[in-house]
Amino acid sequence: MLTHGTVNPWGHDWDKNGELFFINTVIGHLWHCIPGAHFIESFGESPNPLVYERLDMIADHYHYDRNGSWTESRDGAANALGGGHAHIGMMVYQGKRWPTEYHNKLFTLNMHGLRCNVETLEREGAGYVGRHNPDFLICQDPFFRGIEISTGPDGDAYVLDWSDTGECHDHSGVHRTSGRIYKIHYDGSEATNNASPRAFTKPACLAGDGKLPQLWKRYLAGDLTTDQLHESLRDPDEHVRVWAIRLLTDRWPLDTFRGPQPDAVYPDQPATIESFRQLAKDDPSGLVLLALASTLQRLPVDQRLSLAQPLLSRDEFASDRDLPAMIWFGLMPVANQFPDQLAIAAATCDYPVVTKWMTRALASQADENLAPLETVLAKATSFSHEKQLAVLNGLSEAFKGWHKAPEPASWKAFSQSTAARDNPDAVRELDLLFGDGRALDELRQIVRSNAPLQTRKSALESLIKAKPDDLRRTCESLLDQREINAVAARGLSQFDDPKVGERLAQMYRRFQPNDRPGLIEILVSRPSFANALLDRIDADRNPIPRGDVTAFHARQILGFSDPILSEKLAQRWGTLRDSPADRRQAIDAMKASMTPNVLADADVTQGRTLFNKTCSQCHRLFGEGESIGPDLTGAQRSSLDYLLENILDPSAVVGKDHRMSIVLLDDGRVFNGLIVSQNDKTLVIQTQTRKETLSQDAVEQIRITPLSPMPDGLLTTLSDDQIRDLIGYLMSPTQVSLP
Repeated sequence: MLTHGTVNPWGHDWDKNGELFFINTVIGHLWHCIPGAHFIESFGESPNPLVYERLDMIADHYHYDRNGSWTESRDGAANALGGGHAHIGMMVYQGKRWPTEYHNKLFTLNMHGLRCNVETLEREGAGYVGRHNPDFLICQDPFFRGIEISTGPDGDAYVLDWSDTGECHDHSGVHRTSGRIYKIHYDGSEATNNASPRAFTKPACLAGDGKLPQLWKRYLAGDLTTDQLHESLRDPDEHVRVWAIRLLTDRWPLDTFRGPQPDAVYPDQPATIESFRQLAKDDPSGLVLLALASTLQRLPVDQRLSLAQPLLSRDEFASDRDLPAMIWFGLMPVANQFPDQLAIAAATCDYPVVTKWMTRALASQADENLAPLETVLAKATSFSHEKQLAVLNGLSEAFKGWHKAPEPASWKAFSQSTAARDNPDAVRELDLLFGDGRALDELRQIVRSNAPLQTRKSALESLIKAKPDDLRRTCESLLDQREINAVAARGLSQFDDPKVGERLAQMYRRFQPNDRPGLIEILVSRPSFANALLDRIDADRNPIPRGDVTAFHARQILGFSDPILSEKLAQRWGTLRDSPADRRQAIDAMKASMTPNVLADADVTQGRTLFNKTCSQCHRLFGEGESIGPDLTGAQRSSLDYLLENILDPSAVVGKDHRMSIVLLDDGRVFNGLIVSQNDKTLVIQTQTRKETLSQDAVEQIRITPLSPMPDGLLTTLSDDQIRDLIGYLMSPTQVSLP
């Protein structure tokens, strides 16, 4: 019986041993537990370029016809399959009031199908799989938009209904303020045996008296010691072992999707990590191995391989649906920070798909560092046929979109391996890349195709290096595509035409926020571009905010020695104090305003945000930021005089290793920054936003200045409160949290 009510829904009601609570919280993110859901796909490409494949959903079926578009599942077209692809809300029923056929089943609401789907969860490999059961209910009301289903303490279920005709990707809903709550009640004879409501516990997983509820209660009460949790690592119940892993690391820092947090502080607990290594070697449970794989993202990067390698030796799980990917997600930062160690680990990896990802990651660095890939290929001649094929596929995938790639010394030997001989087309393609390079027409097709984003970016970067006649037209056609327009802008920076600068400045807000500093750096690389930038500062239409232009950019504009540009800079942005007297006056005025009482009111969390925006591109503080300029952590930051003199007169004393260089290219572009390295062929300069690798043939002039890369006027665009907050943070003796 479905009854309409006005009560609030309660949380889930879990069984004694908490197994299904483990399913929902440890295996993965909710959308992987719902059949047919494609949460990640709806947001496009992964923002981490080392995520090569997505975790699949745990269901073994789809609720729509995969032969067509998911949009074709609307209006009843997918009724026979379960109603459609969009699922919202989840309940594992354990209320005991309903018939046993519903106990421990996973219920989820299907938006397109106006129904509730049901799944049976079964163990498969290291995790679980969902198998479709008959639909639980179908609503005849076209306004039904179920968004949550939960079990109440009375053993019945409660459904939240948004009550609207709009749905996902639809902006024309007509009832934005309405909604309903339904109670689903069972009146059969079986319900009378368990009709009494049970005590309400929040969270509901603590209501039972099994091992896991007791473990959670003690943890919340602070009664569990590390030694006791280590004992739980040896418990006969695999779920207790999994939760011991989880609770031992619950407060350790966790990676974001881009990798480790820059201010992460990892605990020093070698005994715990050693216990995890032993579990990785010996524990028979795939659930335990999956929990350990998830834990990789909580370890210091230099310690991850020590846990990952015993996991990767468990060949009985080599073809598991989730475990290889979870291990790789934890190893991605190792590919960036310790590629040599990752190359050695590839030799002992028993998971071919992870071998492929390792090879692909190392091959993608071939232009800058070929040695790790050399290591893999040298060892790969003795790999099994399956692992050799994984290496070959990793190479092919890494070099998609490349015009030309450096040939590893071990390539010729590897190209004679059994897997290579069985795949002559792949070998021929790689031979071409290592020799004459891929045809430009093919690169153009890749750029305009629906290929993966990273492949399209690589193809466009290859075109930019090759400089074909139609490069400008190609790049201009991509400026509306936010996922790739930053690369296109770098291509357009080669054309000294005021119209290019005007268009880039006009489209500033079309670029992703993270790409905008790089775009401004392009706009100050040429006088004609700088003029377009200044015209857009705080303009009425398509403005570039004044605060987005830093003193570094202002100094580069002044470096053009163009009176018209200098005057426009003063009018639109402000002035830089050039004389020693001006700087001394600014220091004295600032010191007088930054009294102890004023600094006591500083919002240091906001100051950290300003540091990340203004200073961290060059300086490190508390382990966060870049190492272009001196590390500030051990500096005399407690002295206001020291801070103000270095901020307001940064070029007064400059070490020879931190003097700014000005590099002029033969196409008219100018780069300001620190020269990191150079050889006969290339020069690498660290600008404010990125490292630029320049061909020595294109370098017309290099001038090393007595100036610091840190310009005067760093505080010009900040308000008094912002200056106070930044100074307060710089003087802080310890790291503070972000707002």
